[in-house]
Amino acid sequence: MDIEEYIERIVDNGKIEDMETLSDMLEDTMEIIKDYDEKCYKDFEMKLYKMAYGNHLNKSMAEDIVNKMRPFGKHWDYEETRKLQEQRGINDIDPIEFFVVLNSRLQ
Repeated sequence: MDIEEYIERIVDNGKIEDMETLSDMLEDTMEIIKDYDEKCYKDFEMKLYKMAYGNHLNKSMAEDIVNKMRPFGKHWDYEETRKLQEQRGINDIDPIEFFVVLNSRLQ
């Protein structure tokens, strides 16, 4: 047997206790990877995020993107863009995506 097979059996068995242990082991492993290879860690982190949430930005990711925008960086904070979105009745775009798009318009 190999690691992949062990994990498949744990998941197939569906025992909550074993899933929690597996989760703890993954967290510990990710911390070791983070210390050893930051790029690899970020790649794995993004894969896990996409598995959990799909291709949707979360607020932390959006803040990171906006803060790294050059040459200006962040112009409006999330709450400012959220208020503007509400005032203008712009309901067809996710508030987090609106925050990123609005800040990108100054670039």
